[in-house]
Amino acid sequence: MSQNTESPNATSGINPDFREKACQLKALIEELFTMAPKVVSEKVCELNHDGKQLLAEGKEKACQASKQALDIVRKHPLETTLIAVAAGLATWWLITRK
Repeated sequence: MSQNTESPNATSGINPDFREKACQLKALIEELFTMAPKVVSEKVCELNHDGKQLLAEGKEKACQASKQALDIVRKHPLETTLIAVAAGLATWWLITRK
């Protein structure tokens, strides 16, 4: 008598096509688990590079805006002072009104 290592319930009633497709699915899942960390790592590196580039561009634009603001204040000191006082008074009025 030959002994079957698998239980009779496990093999009986299983379609051979289903078994083959299940093995293919298992192989695909294993491949996914081995490829996913590589893909995620590459994407994180790409996003990190893009983030650093955007940060550098943003820093440069902020510096340019700051220089422009200082140039405007230097060219028009009286006007900028009056605008600042008006903004302060408007803020004070909005805060203190009931």
